[in-house]
Amino acid sequence: MRRVPLEYIREGHYNAKQIYTTNGQMLIGADVKLSQLYIDKLRAAGFQSLYIHDEFCEAEITEVIKPQLMAQIETISKNITRLASAQLSIITKKEEVSSSITDFEEILDQIMFDLIENTEVVNNLMSISTYDDFTFKHSLNMMMIALVMGNELGLNQIQMKELAMGCMFHDIGKLFVPKEILNKPGRLTKEEFKLIQEHPRKGFEFMREYTNLSAMSRIIALEHHEKQDGSGYPENKIGGNTHWMSKICTVSDVFEALIADRPYRPAIEIGNAREYIMGNGGTAFDINMVECFIKAINPYPKDTRVLLSDGREGIVTQVNMDFNTRPVVTIHCEEKKRVTPYTVDLIDNLNLVISKTIYLFSFEN
Repeated sequence: MRRVPLEYIREGHYNAKQIYTTNGQMLIGADVKLSQLYIDKLRAAGFQSLYIHDEFCEAEITEVIKPQLMAQIETISKNITRLASAQLSIITKKEEVSSSITDFEEILDQIMFDLIENTEVVNNLMSISTYDDFTFKHSLNMMMIALVMGNELGLNQIQMKELAMGCMFHDIGKLFVPKEILNKPGRLTKEEFKLIQEHPRKGFEFMREYTNLSAMSRIIALEHHEKQDGSGYPENKIGGNTHWMSKICTVSDVFEALIADRPYRPAIEIGNAREYIMGNGGTAFDINMVECFIKAINPYPKDTRVLLSDGREGIVTQVNMDFNTRPVVTIHCEEKKRVTPYTVDLIDNLNLVISKTIYLFSFEN
């Protein structure tokens, strides 16, 4: 099973996971052979990518967050969303919001254990951490990226939980921004962008007034859009004046936004998103956090199809985490023709690099 942009889906591919509309209705079931009619239907419904079965990678994708936990998280997030605008006394609202957050903390303990203790999950995070049918999917995905970075930095359990909670609720201030502005497809006016820029502060104030979340988690929410060079918001803080945990969130927030499908564009290829983070080290991002990100986040998970610099095409079959841009690749295509598979370890072939991620071998086009 692998995730593929819709433009690379062909008739005859088999859908691997059930696909639902935003209303919760199943659009296409699992294991369905895709016709052009199905592909056109998915495109018309706004889907940018989907999971398919693949003869070249038989491994199943193991979700970090089990389905039963996802259902619980969805219930919690919907309840917090409802409470944010509910006309309740401060005491009652705080009690109910805090109760929901406590429920999430219990779930978080299991997520953190599964994520950090399972090397296979960490190595392949980029291929398993996308949750499409979920309101807070961005927060969940970037939280997991941040946790892997936190683990690389050697954070203790208390720090990891504060980081996770700050990431999970970093965008809660958007509940207080008009939906027509958040969902506006065109360019925002100056006035509209100013309202958007206030969401970190509004989230911080909501967390301070109605939750028992730590000061650190609240600060992460407040500072996640600040930039190293002082060009961020809401307070235009220079890097030295923002907390280092906020800087983890800033990197993971932008990276997740780049690699996720958006209504106005498909996901950006992981390698290109990684280059963007690296290229903005010292300006948008703290350079130390960029270095941590490079070490912690593997850009080429197992079963990623890649094009090598000499034109050969293959699949990543083993990750060298100390040098995650130089995995073991099983070659399946030479000069646009299928060949008997054989492996190439890029650690031992310094004249070769991965040119880009691909989704179809040349002989499949």
